[in-house]
Amino acid sequence: MRSSRTCLALGVLLVLAGCAGPVSEDARVRPGSFGPGSQEAAAADVAAYAFADAARTSGQPAAAARAVAAV
Repeated sequence: MRSSRTCLALGVLLVLAGCAGPVSEDARVRPGSFGPGSQEAAAADVAAYAFADAARTSGQPAAAARAVAAV
């Protein structure tokens, strides 16, 4: 019973590992993804600014929470 669970878990992990695409250095939104004046663009800007430099949110959990909530 234990070996079948192990085999099943390994099989699932192998399938999931095969689904992973290439990892990019940074995440970027393509131009034109949001409409003009959209709230999504503003939220993305807030989060991008907050997380671009770790020092901006280091020791400031409220600032990090606002950036996460914006997205």
